[in-house]
Amino acid sequence: MSQENIEQLLLKGAELPNNANLNAIYKALEQNPECVKDLKDALNLMFESFDHETLNITLANFIIAVCAFPIENTPKLRLLMTAAIKQLLPPYLDRPAVLKALGLRDANLPPSNIIGRFRKLSALKNGQIVFLNSSSRWGSIGNIDTVAGSVVVNQFGASGSAGNVPLDLVLVTGALLNSGLEILKIADASGRTKMTSNEFRTMAVKKAITPLTETHMQQMARAGVGAKMTPEEFEIWWSNTSAAASGPAKRRSCEGRSLQEILLLLDGEDASVKFTDEEAQKFSVFFTNLKNDVISRELKRLAEVMVKVSGRGSAEQLSLMLSPLQSKCPFWPADPLRAPHSALEVWSELAAKDIAVLAALTKDVFGTSYIAALAMRLPQKALTGVASLADMDELDELITEQHFCSADLSSWIWKNRKKGSEKLTRHLHIDNVIRALSQEGLPKAWTSGLRELRNLLMDNADFHKFLVKLAGDPLKLTASLQAALFLSSGERQSLVVKLARSSKELQSHLEQGAGEKILQAGMSEEEIKRSSQKQADNEPSYTSIQSHRRLMQELDDIIKIHQPENREALKAARAHGDFRENAEFDAAKERRNFLSRRRGELEQELMSVQTIDMHKVKVGDTAVIGSKVTLKYEDSDVTETYYLLGAWDGNPEKNYLSYKTRLGQVINNQKKGTLLDLPNGKKAVLAEVAPLDEEVFKDMD
Repeated sequence: MSQENIEQLLLKGAELPNNANLNAIYKALEQNPECVKDLKDALNLMFESFDHETLNITLANFIIAVCAFPIENTPKLRLLMTAAIKQLLPPYLDRPAVLKALGLRDANLPPSNIIGRFRKLSALKNGQIVFLNSSSRWGSIGNIDTVAGSVVVNQFGASGSAGNVPLDLVLVTGALLNSGLEILKIADASGRTKMTSNEFRTMAVKKAITPLTETHMQQMARAGVGAKMTPEEFEIWWSNTSAAASGPAKRRSCEGRSLQEILLLLDGEDASVKFTDEEAQKFSVFFTNLKNDVISRELKRLAEVMVKVSGRGSAEQLSLMLSPLQSKCPFWPADPLRAPHSALEVWSELAAKDIAVLAALTKDVFGTSYIAALAMRLPQKALTGVASLADMDELDELITEQHFCSADLSSWIWKNRKKGSEKLTRHLHIDNVIRALSQEGLPKAWTSGLRELRNLLMDNADFHKFLVKLAGDPLKLTASLQAALFLSSGERQSLVVKLARSSKELQSHLEQGAGEKILQAGMSEEEIKRSSQKQADNEPSYTSIQSHRRLMQELDDIIKIHQPENREALKAARAHGDFRENAEFDAAKERRNFLSRRRGELEQELMSVQTIDMHKVKVGDTAVIGSKVTLKYEDSDVTETYYLLGAWDGNPEKNYLSYKTRLGQVINNQKKGTLLDLPNGKKAVLAEVAPLDEEVFKDMD
């Protein structure tokens, strides 16, 4: 394919980054790697069009795949690469020390090196064998310490020893291999195991999880079967590649006696080689004989086997192989709508790419109606791979029929509302949202969906506008909000304020008493009495139209400008790695706390404040908010003039006096001629009470 044609593909990918366009780009680059450097400008243009904040699984996988090519290391690409890695990493690995070990903090490290480390990290599992090139040492992988950024490497073979090894050392110099008898042979440094160098290479490549270079294999051999050889003997042995490998014929995966053995054998086979009908029949027999107690113990392993075999059989073969599982596999329940959550939890335990494969396989076996039913119940992690395969009309009918839309599915619908699920957004009404968030006792895999939908409800202005518009009638919306007992009274109050900003009609309805009913929902009679007494004790604040407008603008700026900027600052600081010595992160976090606190204060005040049109204030002989007052100090000719104004109107330079200040409280509601005890200890007579000056009126409007 010509460079010009590839550039056209890149432009299409920038305009519409769907699965088909991205796959076409990757295949073109894979077939024409020599063109990558010449496509620098077109690639960068495409990357600039991607939003790292809203990266989906498809785009994340594409970024990871393309970064394996020798492309230009730009700041935008590193942002995309960081976002893609965070999207694809399991949550427990999304930690500063781990991201640092991947090299994300090293701006000079080529993207391909980082992707190589990422792929090695993704493959890292307990029990795998690792050969550390830097120390010529064999070991067995243990737990990853995500705080310290290290890996437990247990003793394995004569050259092994137990201890913690820096994670970056494992990712840079470690070769990962699956355990098995072959590893015991090639790592045997006792000198008793005899094999040719060809046999060693064959075994090493077969067991390797990550690619091995000739130099790497040579070092492995020196630390293993060649450990007792002299340098001269080793060179002769290693160079003798003519000897044919000997030994018994390798078992085929269809002949495995357990799920674990089948996985090991599948890993050693060429995934592009299709199964024969004989092999498909043997798999069918194995799955037929697989006991239910084994399935319940090894659900994830069974799912991984199904993923690995799915690409190697025809539709007829897969039907033959997997049909025995349809009646006894928990994550393929007869009725997904009534299956317990625990049966479906394995979907969230698989890698994202495996979820997509298993979802496609499930669709082929059961059809789109079954996929739609699964989407109603699955946790958020699995929905990207599953819901995208569902027929939107069938999913729409199911939600309507069930009168329910889970938190996970609701969040997915909202995120994908511009990508094919617009029809489903009608189900995101306030009743469904409240029902979804009121669910209790869900397994851990479902909590991220609850958390995301709750954040939408509490903090997303676009979601607030959508809810108000969809509800139509304010009465219906407020009646529904009374059922939101999963929120505290303070949270309900905050939510009501935010929703009211989207509709003057709703705001008016709330002010007529509906807001108070929402806040009192779920309270006992005693709690309602205490709340009412507290409101009676706390008179609402009064202020001018101008001050009210100014504070509303401050709140709007916090929500639309300062908090989004702060989130960006936090993300940038997080990308720098270790938070313990990250002053930028500390400053951003302090800023976040300040903005959150100030936003809460403003929302609380604006909930109860009442504005005063100073032009309409009637001034007599009593000092009131919106009047000009003159004080004459006792036994003196000294006078002072103040403008008694609203709670937030104070300005000492202009003698604007807030009625909430100590002096303002002394003067307010006092008649002309009254002797006042001032806060400074002096006495003064309220000598004059008059309307405000015209300049003051202008400041208050």
